[in-house]
Amino acid sequence: MSELERRVAKVESVLDRLEPLIIRIDEQLRSTLPHLATKAEIADLRTEVRAGLAEKPSKTYMWGIVGVMTAAVFAAVVLGATLT
Repeated sequence: MSELERRVAKVESVLDRLEPLIIRIDEQLRSTLPHLATKAEIADLRTEVRAGLAEKPSKTYMWGIVGVMTAAVFAAVVLGATLT
């Protein structure tokens, strides 16, 4: 048997051992990939999240409200207002 024939036989034996592994990997990918999100779906989700966050009040606005309420309480205490 020539050197080339021995090498070809070795390559064929390696391929015979790899074939079941490749088939399992292919089956795993086919069962998993359809459930993963595509780039377009992620982009749509990102747009929806940004739109939702745009509707929320900003931190500056919220701190402004807290400041106004604190000032109102302070003014009521200074002016002697009672809750009764």
